[in-house]
Amino acid sequence: MYDQKGGYDIDTVAIHVIDDAPQISDIPDTTCSVSDTLALDLDQFTSDCDDALDALEWNVIGNAHLAIDITDDRMARLFSPDGWTGTESLTFTVHDPDGNYFSDKCHVTVNLCPGGVLGDVDANGNINVLDVVATVNHLLNIQELNSAAQCRADCNGDNTLNVMDVLGIVNVILGIFPECPGGTGR
Repeated sequence: MYDQKGGYDIDTVAIHVIDDAPQISDIPDTTCSVSDTLALDLDQFTSDCDDALDALEWNVIGNAHLAIDITDDRMARLFSPDGWTGTESLTFTVHDPDGNYFSDKCHVTVNLCPGGVLGDVDANGNINVLDVVATVNHLLNIQELNSAAQCRADCNGDNTLNVMDVLGIVNVILGIFPECPGGTGR
C-alpha cells in the first residue's frame, strides 16, 4: 500500500474461498396411486450459490419397494413396479462438484386407488355411512360409481364389488376393523 507521500507498507491479506453446500428446500411428502408415476422436478427444491443446478448430482436412499429413476435433467420419477402399496421414507441427497452435499427426507405413500383409501368411496377423507350408501346404490344399479370410486369401494381388495365389501366398510365404521381388509399394505 502506498500513501500520498510515496511511503508504503506491506501487509498480508488472506482470502478464503468458501464453497457452500447446495441447499434443498423441503421436498414435500406426497401420495399417489399404484397406477401413477410420480414426477418430482428436483430443481424446484434446490439452490446452490456456487454451482449451476446442472452441475449437481442427486441420489436417493430408502426405497425398498419404489422404483426411482433420476434423469439427467434432474427429474425424479417414482413408481410402484409390483403394485406395492404403503409408505416409504426417502432421503434425497444433492452433491456439488467439490463434494459438498445436503440431504432432505420425504415420505411417499402409495395407495391402491386414486384419490383416497379403501372404504372411503366418496374420497372425502372419512369412511362413513355415505360410503355404504354409495356402494349399495352401485350394487343395485341405482347410481354407478366411477372407476376410482369402485376401486375405493373394493374394501376386501378382491377386484369384485359385492356385499362383502359393504360389510367390510360397515366393520370399519363400527371399529371392528381399523381399515378395510384389502388395506394399503398388500
